[in-house]
Amino acid sequence: MPQLANRVADVVSDKSQGTTAGKNTGYVAANVAGDYIPINGVGTLVRLKNTSGAPITATLDSVASSSFGTDVDPTITVPATTGEVEFFLKNNSRFDAGGANKGYCKITYSGVTNLSIDAVVIPA
Repeated sequence: MPQLANRVADVVSDKSQGTTAGKNTGYVAANVAGDYIPINGVGTLVRLKNTSGAPITATLDSVASSSFGTDVDPTITVPATTGEVEFFLKNNSRFDAGGANKGYCKITYSGVTNLSIDAVVIPA
């Protein structure tokens, strides 16, 4: 299962000087075995794009209990054909895979045909 590139968002603030350009999207094909999303900084903005003819469900691997006291793996449904969704994955221990994948969250998919993923870390 591959680790996605650790791409960090450009920050535009009162301390920015001159012209600050944003980043191009970094969509890559979703891996059939799943992917590891980097979760550092304050968290990661994740985008999923589905151009197949059927909806696809992505599942985040929770490794600790939620604030409700149970360990539940959240799912995200990506609509068919022109489906595109995004969500913010907060950097906390609930999704950190640990071990060789410390600092990454495991995501798996119900299908990967024509599914792409992009992840951009939001710096602290």
